[in-house]
Amino acid sequence: MKGSHLEQILQTTAQTSEAVESEDLGPCASRPMPREWTGLYVLNGKEDTVAFQYVHLGFASYSASGTSFVIEFNVPEKCKLTVKGRKLWKVFVNIHHHALEWIKKADRDFDDGDKPVITDIKVELVAEGDA
Repeated sequence: MKGSHLEQILQTTAQTSEAVESEDLGPCASRPMPREWTGLYVLNGKEDTVAFQYVHLGFASYSASGTSFVIEFNVPEKCKLTVKGRKLWKVFVNIHHHALEWIKKADRDFDDGDKPVITDIKVELVAEGDA
C-alpha cells in the first residue's frame, strides 16, 4: 500500500512544543497548546455545544481511511464522539495530548490544503451494555 494514509502517518515525527504551539489546524480546531487543557468543547454547527473533561477520555479509534475517528468519554455515562472529515490525524492526536480547547464542524465542505476539515460531528450516549 505505497502512499497509503497510514503510511504517511507512520512517517511523521514527534513535534517539539514550539512546533505544536505554532501549528495551525485551520477553522475546524483550535491551535494546539504545549500545556494541557482540562477539557474539549465540541462546536457542532446549529446543535448544542458539548464539553468533555479530558480526565474522562477513554477508548479511541482512528479509521484506516483517515476519514473519521471515534473517542469515548466516561462522564460517568459513556458518550461516544464520532468525527468525520478529511486530514483528521492531527486533530485526533492533539485530542489525545489534551492540547485542543475546541473542535468545530465546518460551515461548508472546503479544501484548505493540508488543514483538517471536519464535515460531521456526532455525540451519542452509549447505553449500558452496548459498549
